[in-house]
Amino acid sequence: IAAGAVPDCGHIFNLSRMNRILRIRHDPAQNAYFVTVQPGLLLSELRLAISKNKFEGVTTTGNPQSAISNFFFPPDPTEASASLGGMAACNASGARTFSFGSTRKYVEQARIVLIDGSVLELKRGAQKCRGRSFSVTTDTGRVISGAAPSYAMPAVKNAAGYFAEDGMDVLDLFIGSEGTLGVFSEIEFRLMPAPKVLWGVMTFFPSEDSALRFVLQIRDDATRPAAIEFFDKGALNLLREQKRTNPAFGEIPDMPPPWHTAVYVEYHGDDEATVENAVMTMYGKMTEAGADGDATWLASDEREMERLKKFRHAVPEAVNLRIDEKRKKEPGLTKLGTD
Repeated sequence: IAAGAVPDCGHIFNLSRMNRILRIRHDPAQNAYFVTVQPGLLLSELRLAISKNKFEGVTTTGNPQSAISNFFFPPDPTEASASLGGMAACNASGARTFSFGSTRKYVEQARIVLIDGSVLELKRGAQKCRGRSFSVTTDTGRVISGAAPSYAMPAVKNAAGYFAEDGMDVLDLFIGSEGTLGVFSEIEFRLMPAPKVLWGVMTFFPSEDSALRFVLQIRDDATRPAAIEFFDKGALNLLREQKRTNPAFGEIPDMPPPWHTAVYVEYHGDDEATVENAVMTMYGKMTEAGADGDATWLASDEREMERLKKFRHAVPEAVNLRIDEKRKKEPGLTKLGTD
């Protein structure tokens, strides 16, 4: 959705009808479930199937999947309507990347169709580079040899260029390659044990400096959050404007002018007392950084969490409405925002 929907020449593959969950396997030694899906399956559909434990007609290996509803797929991009193939193709991340990492970390194996129609089956740990050099064999017996890029990856969150490092899995060269090397037709994802308790907090600051001081204090704290997301003054002003002029944004709560910048944090734990203590520790650091305790929204159940997610989602919606308006004067504009 974030680029592929507005192509500038090239080719588009619509894989939306390849939307089945194919297999589930359980590995008790790793305390993990693995789910194989087709690329058109949506993140929201996978989440629903896991939470309801509804996998009719799906091949299962290992123990029965009765406990799978206690597991989850950690990557949490802004759009739950993202396809899982798209998430692998762009190595989607989101607010939980801070604690759980990006989509790459959860891809165990993949079936990839190349431009000539041949197929690669890549499994984590099975096809490794020697240094940066690799050699893989397709289903037709064709041997493909080459080298990953020689550049050094930055030691920060990065979505630019092909993934490359010495001794890497060849699978990682395809994850995040945006379909330029091949097309995912099947992907196996690792699920992790889900947190028993999840709270979200949206807190507002009088300046960007105070918000950044807060983030510096909490990210290395013993009670570090599972997710951190930043909303600058421009994003909040866009929402204020839409709330004034667009009835569709009427449910957004009022944000007084002194609320300059916002930070969303999420805490996970095995019990409410642990999460509550973490939030109270965060509250102290928040006020120390200059925030007003009254300028805070807390979500401690599913309904309240959904309200915060709608607030997060409203920002890209507001961006897209602004672009639609500007496109009337500049027809060449093609930006589509989801972050």
